[in-house]
Amino acid sequence: MKKETSIRTVYVTAWVMRFMGLISLLVGLFFDGVLPLIIGACVGLALFGGGTVYELVKYRCPSCGIYIGMRNLPFGHCKYCGKPLVIEDYELPKDEDIR
Repeated sequence: MKKETSIRTVYVTAWVMRFMGLISLLVGLFFDGVLPLIIGACVGLALFGGGTVYELVKYRCPSCGIYIGMRNLPFGHCKYCGKPLVIEDYELPKDEDIR
């Protein structure tokens, strides 16, 4: 069975794609000529838009599957089903395992 991507991974990946898109837009401004500006703008907009689309597709509650939205962030509970949002795909150690 395919392992599902954690909410934190989706959140970070979407913001990294947006940041790289903005960097690409800015790098295109520093070169002389129209062609580097157009290439930088196209790559930047593709990355920025791709980050947004990736978030809209993948940033969903693991229980009910509804889009979580950026206001909930990857912490807390789903505002639709009320179940806690899973941050990572691992279990926390029990108290007796720590000692």
